[in-house]
Amino acid sequence: MITTKTSDQAEGLRRLLGKQIPKVITLVSGGARTGKTCAAINLAVAITQAGRSVLLLDENSGPRNVTGTLGIDTVADMADTVRGNRALEQTLVPGPEGLVILPAGRGVQALCGISDAGRERLIDGFARIGGALDFILVDTAAGVSSLLLPLSHPQQETILIANASGAGQANALGMIKLMHRELGARNLHLLVCMAQSQAEGEATYSNLAKVAGRHLGVGLEFFGVVQSDGRIAQAGHVGRAAVEMFPEAPSSLQWRRQAQEIMQWPLPREAAEGMERFVQRLILGSRVRVGTAALSAA
Repeated sequence: MITTKTSDQAEGLRRLLGKQIPKVITLVSGGARTGKTCAAINLAVAITQAGRSVLLLDENSGPRNVTGTLGIDTVADMADTVRGNRALEQTLVPGPEGLVILPAGRGVQALCGISDAGRERLIDGFARIGGALDFILVDTAAGVSSLLLPLSHPQQETILIANASGAGQANALGMIKLMHRELGARNLHLLVCMAQSQAEGEATYSNLAKVAGRHLGVGLEFFGVVQSDGRIAQAGHVGRAAVEMFPEAPSSLQWRRQAQEIMQWPLPREAAEGMERFVQRLILGSRVRVGTAALSAA
């Protein structure tokens, strides 16, 4: 027997299905300081520059998160919606070039103890904003500290950010193992950031792809190399994305090429359930603690 409460929750999810279904792209990393947040910002802005609407959901807290990197002051977080203090729309922050940012560092933590009323508010909020979005990019917290790794299920696209250092490659391999063993990941897009040269980035991809394929049966798709560029930090110091401030810089050209590729990615097979699955995993994923065994074994 379906209770009234369960039926009402299902109706809230069904309301999502009558609107446009955004593509969900999750960015993950094996550790901190890989350039993941910088990549998330610049990819999101590059997509908005191409005329698409993008929500950048930020799981990170502190001065190095999305709004901190862009120099944007925030007064609200998704936690305020979970707790009934604000509508979801009131927690959104405008970013460069029409990008919309959802600060969610505290909100993701609050999902662990979400009430039925909070669940309804979150479902209704995403139902209202989801129909106007083309893409949702998720900047997860670094490594296993993320509570949003379950968003990176096999039916959604996941970009793994790595760097060329020995520690960076070890951390990336640990994340590949974790996502394969606990989340069923079979294919990941690998983006090498902060490389000293194109050759160094390509060698990093080759090393990781060889190990992942031989020992795990995981396919790594080469998503490109973003070389170290002082203009990236220069743009961040004044609260702008590099693709906006330095459109002809090599890194900006690379991000725009990647944005064009992202826009060609198809919706999951279960396209009609895209936002429903996203909302369900957002709420339930915080209760599934992804283990650390794979990372510690790297």
